[in-house]
This record gives sequence, C-alpha cells and structure tokens, in this order.
Amino acid sequence: MQNLTVVDEIRTGLYRGMFNPARLVTGLEDMANNFGRGYYGCPQNLVDQGMNAVRKEAEQADKLQSCLVFHSFGGGTGAGTTCRLVELMDAEFMKVPKIEMAIYPDYHKSCSNDALCRICNESLRMERPSYPNLNRVLAHACSGILAPLCFDGPLTASLPQLQTNLVPYPRLHFLQASLNPMFTHDQTIHEAITIQELTNGAFNTINQMMVGDPKETVMMATALLYRGQIPIQEINSSIDAIKKRGLIGLVDWCPTGFKIGVVPTLPAVIQASGIGKTNRQLTALYNSTLIVSPLKANLHKFKVLLSKKAFIHWYLQEGMEQGEFQECMEDVLNILQDYLFVE
Repeated sequence: MQNLTVVDEIRTGLYRGMFNPARLVTGLEDMANNFGRGYYGCPQNLVDQGMNAVRKEAEQADKLQSCLVFHSFGGGTGAGTTCRLVELMDAEFMKVPKIEMAIYPDYHKSCSNDALCRICNESLRMERPSYPNLNRVLAHACSGILAPLCFDGPLTASLPQLQTNLVPYPRLHFLQASLNPMFTHDQTIHEAITIQELTNGAFNTINQMMVGDPKETVMMATALLYRGQIPIQEINSSIDAIKKRGLIGLVDWCPTGFKIGVVPTLPAVIQASGIGKTNRQLTALYNSTLIVSPLKANLHKFKVLLSKKAFIHWYLQEGMEQGEFQECMEDVLNILQDYLFVE
C-alpha cells in the first residue's frame, strides 16, 4: 500500500485494465520493515482509504463469498498494516470468510523461498528464477483455487465450502497448496500425464509450495481442484488408489478427507512465465501437519531474539508493548501444540 513503485506498476502495466484505479491506495509513508510501525504507525487516513475501497467493492458484489488478502509475512506493510486492515475487515464483515494468500518466508527477507524456487528450478528448469517467475507460479495456484467461482463445472467448490471442509477447528486454519503438473513449453509437446499421476503428484514434494515430507505428514482434509475434461469416476479411482497404497497419512476421525472440484475450463498461460499449457491441471489444498516444521523454526528464532531482547526497542518505540511479544509467542505455541496433537 505504501510502496508507490509497486502500485504504479499496476496503474501503468500490461494488466492495468483488470484493476479499478479508484481502489488503488498509496501513501508516502515508509513502514521501515517494522511490524509495529505498520500496525500502530500507519496513518489513519490510509487505513480509512483502504477500508473504504474494500467496502465499495463489497457493495458491488451480488453475493460476497469471501475477502481475499494477498500479502507476505514480512515488512511493515505486508505484516503490520495488513494485520490491522484484516482486523477491521473481520469486525465489519463478521460472517464473511477472510482468506489469506500469504508468502512465507517473504521475498525480501529470505534469499530464496525454498519451495517456489525448487519448483522453478526442477520443474520449469529455470536456473535463476526472478520475482515475476515466482509470482506467476503462485498466480497459477490461486487461479486453480478461484476457478470454481468463475466457471461452471460438474463439481464446484465455493470458498465457504472449502473453509467448511478443510478447517475442522478454528485454530487449525493454516492451509498448504500444491500444483501439478508444472511443465515447460517443450515438455507439453512430448509428455502426457494420467489422472492417477496427476492426483499422486499433488502430494509429491516437488510440487508442494511448502517444503516437507508427505509420508511423515498427517492430512486432516484435502481439496483436489481439477481443471480440464476429467471423468469424475477416474478421480474417485485415483483417490482410492492413494488410500490403499498409504501414500499419505489420514486422521482416523476424518476417513473421507477429500473434497473434489472439477472445472472444464483450462487456465490461461502467459508465454513469459515459462509454464506450458497442459490439457489438465490439479491444484490441491490441504490442512496438514506440514505446517509444524516452519512453526517450530520460527518459534525457535523468536525465542532466541526475545531472550536477548534483540531489536525490541525498534518495536517498542513504535507503540508496541513488551507483553505483546510474550502473548504472540504463547499463541504460536498453542497452535503448534494443537497440530502436534493431531500427529
């Protein structure tokens, strides 16, 4: 919101016609890569402008299914200001699900996002993927999730339905995604993929957008969102084969565990993305214990910094209090324990 160059790209870029310029909110303030400044120090007029833009978009919707929030877990704007806006949205649109499409770790904070870079390196054969390359992979995943809203199909899965099927308890709401296949233009010419391979690939490490071993992961629920002309009977057969072979771990209190969506319309492909156009694609969303490892790593780093009180003064001088750090740590610890209990 505060980075003018990024928003100016939207205003003047190739896809400027897709965005209403009246809904683009910018300011001159710098959030200094500080959550405290982004949350407490963001000028009220910018917050009001942001909420007014959301309200006007919501008023134009015939039936508001959810609020989508795209951001990264880093920086003052991506973390702090976004958190403040989501809290206000939650108060104003209480019954509307809020769905985050979040990047962790954020691009500028980490030299490489392991999962996305691995997909670009190994599947799309890019030696040094750029930010646009990473973003286009994410765009394909988001397109697969949102396709049932845009196109008709024999089986559709709305966003509220996904929330109902994938979130067993309110606290366990961190979903992971995978995308299969990810072929280059050349591969699409001489490589074909069966329905069984398509479904199996959704649980393959190379296609996951969060690094982890599926065999050591417990799945609570999974949504398989197919695109292309795919018979539902073959989908059911491929899922049965996965269960029989024990390729993934399923919790015993949710034996079905799968929500299926099928949209015949194929995703559009941008030539510059390096992604080839295939006759079928699968986007998988799952709620699993795959989130445990990043939560543990993040909590460990947080504890080390907090014990030494490193850099805390930067946050305190922006309006945060010492007790907030302890509360945040306890919240993450409780979430982690809930996921470990599932394991």
